[in-house]
Amino acid sequence: IAVLEGNDGVERIQERSLGADAVYLLGGSDLRARTELASYWRTYDRKRARKKLKLRALYDRSASKELLDRENKLPETQAKYLPFGMASPAWFEMFGDQLAIGIPGADPLVFSIRSPEAAASMKQYFEFLWNQKIRLERGVAAMERAFYDMIEELSPGEQYLVLGASTGWW
Repeated sequence: IAVLEGNDGVERIQERSLGADAVYLLGGSDLRARTELASYWRTYDRKRARKKLKLRALYDRSASKELLDRENKLPETQAKYLPFGMASPAWFEMFGDQLAIGIPGADPLVFSIRSPEAAASMKQYFEFLWNQKIRLERGVAAMERAFYDMIEELSPGEQYLVLGASTGWW
């Protein structure tokens, strides 16, 4: 087990991931959105694309739609929201026989665990969440988000027809 500190620690763990076949990121919207790491992420993503290293990321709902759109335009990258609305500031990253657990903050901490069993276990959890078809959310904000997501999916000329809906606040 190694403890890596600061943005330098985040960069070091990412460099280790470049030797893997795939990277799985669970949580971590703050990790990829950190402005002080922006130039590093561009460099890392270019290296990852050259190596054809796949990245799949599940972000919590605090991640902006712009972040997901930007991530999904990168080569070898798939990103989507976690299937539940809980905020998850910490992140879990799995690659090869490594499990990294990151704690965000002004001086982030990353716990790096080399354990094939731990990495495989978290990958199974990741796959379960990735393949989950049902998403549960609550509240008016969730309803509005779902409605606007449906609107964004429309192609030119398509329309949604709604029956039995109220047109005002209830």
